[in-house]
Amino acid sequence: MRWTLPMLFALACSGGNTELEPCTDCDAIGESTRFARLTHRQYDMSVMSLLESYPEVAYSERFISDTLTEGGFNNDAGQLQVGGDLWSDYQRAAESIAQSVVTDRRLYSTVVPEDPRGGANGVDYERRVEAESSEATSAVGRATSNGWLLWGRGGISTTLGLPEAGDYVFSTRVWADQAGPDLAEMELRIDGQVVTDVRVEAADESVAEIVEIELPLEAGNHEFTVFFKNDYYENGEDRNLYVDWLDVRGAAPAYDGPLPGEDEAKAFIERFGARVHRRPLTDDQVEAYLGLYTAGSALSFTDDPFKDGIYTVVMGMLQSPWFVYRTEISTEQDDVGRIPLDGWDLASKLSYALTHAPPDAQLRAAVEDGSLLTDAGYNEQVDRLLQTYLADDVLDDFHAQLLLVDVYENIYKDARLFPDWSPSMSTSMRGEALAFTRSVVREDGGIRDFFTDPRTFVDREIAPIYGLEVDSDTLVPVELDVAERAGVLTLSGFLAAQAHANEIDSIHRGAFVNLQFLCSNLPPPPDVIPPLPEPVVGQTNRQRVDAHTGEGTCGTGCHSALINPVGFAFENYDPVGSWRELDVGEPIDASGTFEFDGEMKSWETPVEFAALLSESGNAHTCLVRNWMRYLHGREPTEQDEVVIGDVADASVRQDIAIAEVLKQLVTDNSFRFRAPEVSQ
Repeated sequence: MRWTLPMLFALACSGGNTELEPCTDCDAIGESTRFARLTHRQYDMSVMSLLESYPEVAYSERFISDTLTEGGFNNDAGQLQVGGDLWSDYQRAAESIAQSVVTDRRLYSTVVPEDPRGGANGVDYERRVEAESSEATSAVGRATSNGWLLWGRGGISTTLGLPEAGDYVFSTRVWADQAGPDLAEMELRIDGQVVTDVRVEAADESVAEIVEIELPLEAGNHEFTVFFKNDYYENGEDRNLYVDWLDVRGAAPAYDGPLPGEDEAKAFIERFGARVHRRPLTDDQVEAYLGLYTAGSALSFTDDPFKDGIYTVVMGMLQSPWFVYRTEISTEQDDVGRIPLDGWDLASKLSYALTHAPPDAQLRAAVEDGSLLTDAGYNEQVDRLLQTYLADDVLDDFHAQLLLVDVYENIYKDARLFPDWSPSMSTSMRGEALAFTRSVVREDGGIRDFFTDPRTFVDREIAPIYGLEVDSDTLVPVELDVAERAGVLTLSGFLAAQAHANEIDSIHRGAFVNLQFLCSNLPPPPDVIPPLPEPVVGQTNRQRVDAHTGEGTCGTGCHSALINPVGFAFENYDPVGSWRELDVGEPIDASGTFEFDGEMKSWETPVEFAALLSESGNAHTCLVRNWMRYLHGREPTEQDEVVIGDVADASVRQDIAIAEVLKQLVTDNSFRFRAPEVSQ
């Protein structure tokens, strides 16, 4: 969460770090939901897996945002719900995905190999141009979040280089704001010649139409245009045409074999349905989807009964609770009252935890051969998944939420004091933070390295913050001055985000470290809090903050003992994160004393503070607890304190790698078992 400045001035603390009581029954498993809704990111990754579609799709960008408790992670299953708005979003996405499957020849071949016609290849060429992209041009209208709006008579065009002579299919996805007595009308034009004209019936993107035509063309460049013919505006009624994309692909040759039917549909349902449900379908589920196929075959969406049936099945599957929720259906208890997750439940839980994606082929095979339910087989899959590139997505997401990097986009600095500041630097700062944290984990660094590593990643924009010159538009690794920099808390993003436009903010910096890295219990502040007074001439920032919130003021206790000492450790960093030696002409005082693990310890410099933090059992425990919250997708329970304590102790005493921290958390019984339901 982002604490506002007034909120932090007079926090009345109940003190110390948040600690749960140790467990009284160490074999017990904390209660958790059996139906964890996918996060929006997990939804997109699931769709990409089903469609074998990398690069990314981002259907969830149009989903309503989740409303979550401040301070938590966005995958907390106890808070993720499906309300009416999100359900409508799921329906629209399912329709759009199903439409793409049956209208995109290559995608259809990949997703529906049961159709023998899908593998027939014509000219090996396919190109899709998003209407709002720079590859499309128009003298009329404007870009929207989902395409191009033609608000008057005119067209949008793109130039396509066809590799060889042959038959090509030209298509576009359109809908309209309908107005007046007639439907919107449009033409497809090739090289300025009208090749087809149609009336557009769709009045909303959710029912957008695919308009296409197959033509023989010679090799070379050809201009493809979607032209809006009949603009209309009267008495506030406005007819417009929306264009999502322009597409061309080589046409497939004629198919002379038997047409697919119910047998091929059933084979598709059983195979694809097992991927959607993330476990084999029951006979009843297969029959239900066959019913959908039969009903869909009677539609005329594509004028192909088999494809129309597949369209309906895909649309239905992607709205199934088995898809939008990660389920745990195991019910049989072991001899100590725990419920071991079955192979399919465990595979999904593990895969989403470590990759944000559903089980891949190797993990599914481990379920089928039974090896996933053995310790050796399970550990092998954990090690493998942690090494996949998809695990980087988890590392980035966790650290982005822990470090609150989303607030970086709101960083603003006073141009009079910082003339070299540019809003684009905040993007570099975000990239730097994620590159740093990812590198620590990928290079087998531990929690100590997280707080002390003097390396980072910079481009030409943020390099000057560190007194460096770099001739690169992309982030490159650099070594920093070990007397000035140590770990994640001396990176530019944290220091600039926890600062004002024209001055540093010791209070925010101190509160951030307490909340995010020590899990300190800072209770809500009082309702009425006086602001910091205006600075007095010659008064340093530290003197000003201390005079208003230190010992003997309303800030005695929380500020004087917890927030201020930690915040003052970063006095050497100005509002953009650059190192400084003086404040209003006076030498910087970054020294302080703070209670680490029940013992008062002192430092003189920010690097010394980082070293103390890296040795603190509280800091290790806090980071382990946050990783447990994230990987388990829930708040830790009393029973979880055993594994949190054991892993944190190993981190402190043995300096285990952060990757090993993750492994120990997902191989613990608290992850592989669930508790019998008390309430659901």
